Amino acid sequence: YITEEAKRVAMLVASKKNIDSFCFIAGADTHYATGADTPIAIIHAGMGAEYIRRHTQVDMFAMLGDYIGGADGDTKIGATDEYFSVHKAMYLAGNGIKQLWLRGNHDRLLQSGGVSTTDEEFTLDELYTHIGSMNVGTISADGSGSYGYLDFEQKKIRVVYLNTSDDDGTYVWCSPEQIQWIADNALNLSNKENPTEWGIVVLSHVPLWGDIFDYLTSIQTMLDAYNNGETGSIKISSTTITYNFATHGEII
Repeated sequence: YITEEAKRVAMLVASKKNIDSFCFIAGADTHYATGADTPIAIIHAGMGAEYIRRHTQVDMFAMLGDYIGGADGDTKIGATDEYFSVHKAMYLAGNGIKQLWLRGNHDRLLQSGGVSTTDEEFTLDELYTHIGSMNVGTISADGSGSYGYLDFEQKKIRVVYLNTSDDDGTYVWCSPEQIQWIADNALNLSNKENPTEWGIVVLSHVPLWGDIFDYLTSIQTMLDAYNNGETGSIKISSTTITYNFATHGEII
C-alpha cells in the first residue's frame, strides 16, 4: 500500500507542477517509541517519501521536529537511539537534496525530569549533532543550524526556518535575539537582483497562529507586515523587535 499511495500522491503533485514550481516534502512529530506501531510507521513514512521522489522531482526534504518520545522518564541513552532510528528511516527520503531539520519542543528532553536542570536533558552541542548538523548549506546566526534560511536561487525561493524551542529552559519559546535576526537577515533580500520576485516559505514546529503563545502570534504579525512592505515593531516578552520591510518579496 505504501508504493501505491506514494505513486498516487506523486502523480497528483506532478499534475500541478510547472517550470516555476517549488516542491518539497515535510514530515513532523515522529515521536519515536511512543506506541507499539510507531517505529514501523516511521519506517513506512520514510519509504513513502523516498518512493514519491522516484516518481517526481523534489527540491527539498524537511523534518519539522519532535523526533523522539520526549516524555517524563525518558533518558538520553534511549532518546539518542530514537534519533538514530529516525535518521535511518528518513535517510533515502532526503539523500542527495537539500534538507532542513527543525527542533521541536520534545527534542531536548526538558520533560524528562520535569525541570530544566536534569542530567537527562540534551545539551545544545548534542542537539546540534542530532538536528542542526543536518542543515548543510543554510545561513544561520551562530552556525548551530537551529534557525536560519536556505536559498534556492534558480527558483527564487528562500526557506526560513524557526526554532520555536529556543533555549530559555521552557518547552516553547522564540528568543528576541532569534526574531530580530530573522527580521534583519532571513527576511532581508536587499542583496538579490530582483527581490520582489522572490517567495518566502516559513517553517516552524509550533504553528505561529492561534492565541496559545502570544509571542508566536507577534511573529505572525511581523510576517504580515513583511508582505505589506511595512516598517514597525513587535514585542517578544518585554523586548521590542524592530523591522523595515520596504524591500520585500512575498511570503507564500
